[in-house]
Amino acid sequence: MSLIAFVFGIYSCFEKNYQVLWPMTILSVVLLFFANLDKISKLRFDKTGFEAETREVVKEARSTIKELQDLSKIMASTTLGLVKRTGRWGGYSYAEKEEIKKQTLNVLEKIGISPEDVEKVITESKWHKFTELDYVHFILGGDKIPEILPSDRIAQWKQLRHRDLDNLATPDELTHFFEQSNMLSPETKELIEDYSHYIRTRQQRRPDVWNNRGSWSHLK
Repeated sequence: MSLIAFVFGIYSCFEKNYQVLWPMTILSVVLLFFANLDKISKLRFDKTGFEAETREVVKEARSTIKELQDLSKIMASTTLGLVKRTGRWGGYSYAEKEEIKKQTLNVLEKIGISPEDVEKVITESKWHKFTELDYVHFILGGDKIPEILPSDRIAQWKQLRHRDLDNLATPDELTHFFEQSNMLSPETKELIEDYSHYIRTRQQRRPDVWNNRGSWSHLK
């Protein structure tokens, strides 16, 4: 049952129904807990309250909590990855993605996931890498070869755009490319600085400009 709830939660990502996502995630965790109740072999009620029968029970309970934390980290990483990958064009807006991320990380913190492990979840989801990919894509002019690009620079332009996530063009490489192509305008410099700022801080330097990245037209 816990796996069914988890799958339904992941499905809600694709359906853009993230209001359902975390209730189903929490439900799967609760169901997993009850599935492990048989580990608590015997409980009794007395003047001291509701307590476990033996130290072994406490040990098993702690183990269950650790398993729930590990599961939550995996689910969070999967959720963030799906959100960032789903509907790359015309899917979730940037604001919606950030809200889902915020809700996800808040839940991880509430159940005791350390800040270091939370950061690992974000890294494993490649959340930041996909944002960097968008920076490179839009700084270089989007989907079409820029009309003002010299013909002898087209091969390099394609090479910069089509690298994999672990080898994206750096701000310095983009600056060098535009300088060599005689196209390093003040607007382009600012966009490259926005990209550099995101790499350093994981924050948007100019959120309003980033939100309108689809209309960046300096190379068209």
